[in-house]
Amino acid sequence: MGPEKQPQELTMLIDKLVGTWDVEMTVKLVDGAILRGKGKLKAQEIVDGFGVRTEMDLDVEGLGKYVEQDLWGYQRWEKKVHLYSITTTAAVHDHAGNWKDDNTLVFHWEGLNEGKPSAEDLTLKWVSADEITGHEVDIANGEVEMEIDYIFKRK
Repeated sequence: MGPEKQPQELTMLIDKLVGTWDVEMTVKLVDGAILRGKGKLKAQEIVDGFGVRTEMDLDVEGLGKYVEQDLWGYQRWEKKVHLYSITTTAAVHDHAGNWKDDNTLVFHWEGLNEGKPSAEDLTLKWVSADEITGHEVDIANGEVEMEIDYIFKRK
């Protein structure tokens, strides 16, 4: 068995994501409350180019320090990009998704959160080589629980 070749989906992810980013986050809760956060995201290539590890470290109004660590990879047999997340809010789950086009990556997760059937939809859009926008919708018991908008700017 020789070394594997990186799939294009993974090469795109590494080329577009690796680096250091400033992050702004806006959380819209179902009760109308809005929380804002700022911080950094660091993304580095891992496993000889077969994955990316990111760490996001934010300060969020009303929540305080929020840290998220993620592993990103491409599962070639199911043709899915995976984003495995662990956060300081005790969220731990694996999102699976695909490149919708050369600049848009779409993820979905379903499972249990606080004992309730839950889901997350996340769309990341590269508006330029140095700016990404993200939109996340969190659903619990079939109802939207919160929406989060992200802006990432490469330093």
